[in-house]
Formats: sequence, structure tokens, C-alpha cells
Amino acid sequence: MSKDASVGNSLRSEADAKRKVYKNVLNTPYAIRWPAIPNELNETILTDLINILAPIGQYRQARKEQRKSQKKQDAKAAVAPPPPAEPELHKRLVIGLNDVTRFLEKEIEHRGGKAESATSGTTTAIFVCRRDLQPSHLCNHLPAMACLAKAKLVGLPKDSSMKLAVALGLQRVGCVLVQIVEDKEERLRLDLEDVPFVDAPWLSSVSDISFQRTQIKTLETTATIKPKKRQAPPPSKASDHPAEKKKKKN
Repeated sequence: MSKDASVGNSLRSEADAKRKVYKNVLNTPYAIRWPAIPNELNETILTDLINILAPIGQYRQARKEQRKSQKKQDAKAAVAPPPPAEPELHKRLVIGLNDVTRFLEKEIEHRGGKAESATSGTTTAIFVCRRDLQPSHLCNHLPAMACLAKAKLVGLPKDSSMKLAVALGLQRVGCVLVQIVEDKEERLRLDLEDVPFVDAPWLSSVSDISFQRTQIKTLETTATIKPKKRQAPPPSKASDHPAEKKKKKN
């Protein structure tokens, strides 16, 4: 048998030396799920979101160019042009996962930790590029906070991070929060009407809490069968030692 054939047989024997095992895993019944959004609606939300964020990206670019030209004019002692007008939405926009988290913390503190109804005419919406975030667990705290802040939570499609970054004139965007006002961002507001709020009744009211049975999941996996180790031969008796044999002869 050739060397390659012997190596192949040994690898196959190692792969075959496995058995099925079943492991029980305790799971919490109070897991908070992200709202389920159809793909078509998700793409529509992303398009409408980019449309309302584009003026802010243009404003950022205009401010950048205005600062550059101002430096040149300061050197020439010329009158600087007036700064571009800031979009009104800019004051109702929060960019970045850390800033969004801090905003939600203040909002929850203001509400007293209860998921009360949102302010009439205003919808707080969190848009997360969860499929682009690395590691993905960076946004695991958002569902609970969105529930307590009574905010809509939207997990955007893959590759949405780059699209939002281009619209805002930034290098990278992973999460944005928008306070949507009725009759201003109407298309986006109507899109979000089909997005359910985060469902966690035990966070909204103590009276809504009901007993939940312990959930046990059984996972099927494989385990390697370890070959039994050969037992070492028993130690030789003292009488078999050469010195002992000489004593016996004498």
C-alpha cells in the first residue's frame, strides 16, 4: 500500500470514529426577538431613509468646503461667505451605536423605565445595519432598550452600512436614530406603520407577566470516539530482579 493511500485511510478512520450525542441546553423564555420585516418592505425603508439623509450628507460636504475656502479667504482678509443652511432633520438625528445607546438611556430614564406610549405625532425609529456589524452581538442590547423607549427597531438589509455612509458623507455607519415627525418624513413614517414594536410584555407592565415554563432545547451534535488507552504492563516482581536471584542461589 502506498503512503498516500495509508494517509487517506487514517483520515477516513478518524472521520468515521464519531458518534451522535444529544445535549440539553436551558433557554430563557424571556428572549426578545427582533421585529420580523418582509424583505420588500425592508428595501423600501432603506431607500426612503437614504432619501431623507441625503440632504444632511450634502450639508456636511458644503460645510467642509466652506471651511476650506474660509481658510484661504482669511489669508487674503476677504469676507467669508455665509455658511450653508442646516437641515432641520439634523437636530433629530443621532448617528453611531454609542450615541444611540446614550440617547435611549436618557429616554428610558425620562419615561421611568416603563414602555409608555410615544409622543403624539413623533415616531422614534432605530435603524441598525446588524448584518454588517462585526461582531454581531454589539447590537444585542437594542431590542430591550427599544421596547422600554417605545421606539421602532429596524434591522436593515446586508450592505446597508456603506449606503448610509455615502448618504451621510461618512466613512462608516452602523446605526442611526431618527425622530420622525408627522408631515415631514411622511413616506418613512408610513413605511414604519407596518413594522411592529418590540414585543416584551414583561418589560411594559408587571400585571402582564405570566408564568413561562422552562424551555429546554436538545441539540444534536457529534463527539469523537477516543480509543481506549492500552494499560501498561504490570511491574516485574522483586523476586525476578537479578540481585534477588543471586541471594536465592547463595
